[in-house]
Amino acid sequence: FATLRGGWQSVFTSRDDLRTAALITLGPLVAYVIGGAILTTVAQKTILSRSGLAAHCHEFLRRPTSTETSSWPSLRGRLVVIDRSKAAVDRLFFDLPDNLRATSYSDVGTVVLLTKGKERSGTYMGGAPAYVQEWKVDIVDWRESRLVGSTAFSGGKAPQSIPKSASEGVGSAPRGREVVRYLLSLPQSEDVIQNREGR
Repeated sequence: FATLRGGWQSVFTSRDDLRTAALITLGPLVAYVIGGAILTTVAQKTILSRSGLAAHCHEFLRRPTSTETSSWPSLRGRLVVIDRSKAAVDRLFFDLPDNLRATSYSDVGTVVLLTKGKERSGTYMGGAPAYVQEWKVDIVDWRESRLVGSTAFSGGKAPQSIPKSASEGVGSAPRGREVVRYLLSLPQSEDVIQNREGR
């Protein structure tokens, strides 16, 4: 480090110069990342606003009249993904491909319900609990009001140690892309196939 700093002394004569150079170099990159995040959020809000799906979230949470689940359920029509605890469209909805993502209330054929919770996996020295985050995924045939499948995803292990001031230790959340990959692996009804082919 001393050699590196010495090499720069012929160009930058103070720490302020180094700080200014760093801002000049990294500033555009930081602005690009922040700008991209803002544009993504705006785009997602626009999609929800145009679809009108957010206004029907409590309806999507309605209990199915049938619960004949299958170990390998099929998807009917387009999907909407709902976070049960928030009664809101979950961000995973935007990770779905266009041919599977519902564009309106009448477009919904399958409702994917996410129940996000945690399971106790151990106890730390001192008595604080350790938890693993769990996501339960229920797949509902919306048109037939039928629960057709259910599975679960686990996140990372709880940390080996936590600060003395912490009341609990919680592992990382399950990976959203694994849930999306699972959904994409399921059999698709004829209308989903037609959506994909653009018919």
